[in-house]
Amino acid sequence: MICSTICSTIPSTIKNDYDRLENSQRMTNENKKYYEQWLEPLDSVREMPEFDRFIYTRTMNGGLGNQMYRFASLYAMGKLLNRTPVYVHDESTMHQIDKELAYTFPNFHSKIYFLRKNVTDIHSIAFAKECCDYNDPKILLGQNKGRALMLTGEPVFENTRYFNHMRPQILKIFEFGKELVSKVTAIKDKIISEDKSHKICIHTRVGDFTGMGESQTGEINKALIRIIKILKRLLKNKTYSLVLFGTDKGFLKTIKAEEVINEHFPSELL
Repeated sequence: MICSTICSTIPSTIKNDYDRLENSQRMTNENKKYYEQWLEPLDSVREMPEFDRFIYTRTMNGGLGNQMYRFASLYAMGKLLNRTPVYVHDESTMHQIDKELAYTFPNFHSKIYFLRKNVTDIHSIAFAKECCDYNDPKILLGQNKGRALMLTGEPVFENTRYFNHMRPQILKIFEFGKELVSKVTAIKDKIISEDKSHKICIHTRVGDFTGMGESQTGEINKALIRIIKILKRLLKNKTYSLVLFGTDKGFLKTIKAEEVINEHFPSELL
């Protein structure tokens, strides 16, 4: 009797699971078609947009840090206005760093959408004049028109006041990918587990700041000498290790300490 009951219910259970999966897939495909009226085709790694109206700015050629600021601010404004942050179809920087984002910030990557070129139901409003301006987003409530709301003017929104009220959600969006965390943990274990010296960490940025106040070898070396003197006063009888972070390895090699000190280049420890 028991066997008969179990055996008779298994096919029904499997069929119900299959039907649920099929219905879920059909709903997903229908949702994709709905949103793709206005957005470039959504691949399998993208979440379905939260809202079917959108908020965006003009094209911006800033690096990853600027892109994160802009998205965080637009995301918070979008929550207020019931709009999903998007990018113009030819936002070249976002296309160029697509693989980097998928690896580094998969949650952020899953929320990146591009507005179709043929969308015409657009309402534009001047919002920020400078990169770090703060304007109360509530002023946009009276201009919350059109399928897409374009904020003209400076597009960066480098001001935490836009999204401080939803800090946990923003941190979740910019949570590091698991593979990256594993690699960084391996580096940390190699540097810290086997080396008990006091670590001096120097992060340099050259790149797109060349000629505009980028890191200089002489300045860093002078700062390093001063830091070691201070540490010797505060932490007596300690050994020191220098941990250098940066993408320009040639530049990193020019940073020297006047006395014997271990040097670690994290990228070489992978």
